[in-house]
Amino acid sequence: MNRKNVIRTLTVIAVVLLLGWSFFYFSDDTRGYKPVDTSVAMTQISSDNVNSAQIDDREQQLRLELKNGNGDTENSNKVISKYPTGYGATLFEALQAKNIKTNTVVNQSSVLGSLLIYMLPLLLLVGLFVMFSRMQGGGGR
Repeated sequence: MNRKNVIRTLTVIAVVLLLGWSFFYFSDDTRGYKPVDTSVAMTQISSDNVNSAQIDDREQQLRLELKNGNGDTENSNKVISKYPTGYGATLFEALQAKNIKTNTVVNQSSVLGSLLIYMLPLLLLVGLFVMFSRMQGGGGR
């Protein structure tokens, strides 16, 4: 393999990795939320400092939009917290007791996304196998 092919292959790999990273970075809808401990989130709920809340059930995370940021939240008015399995009902009851506008989201994975997750590594391995076989001169010629 000559130098041009190596540079071309490395460039293609770098572009694919960059596209994959940018897709996951820009599709992350939790950007702008400050991660805090569950106890900090519960303190904000009990002190009536919450405008609205969203419970992401499958991810087991709680997003809070606060009235005022404070020292516990590092002056951020949007915080996100993880919670343990089975704690979602308790969180929902605590939010309802304070009459906080609450939304519950249960994300469902798409068939195409699941298929892509399982097929992409397989296609990558097949592509590497074909590339290595051609490098050895066994391309069927």
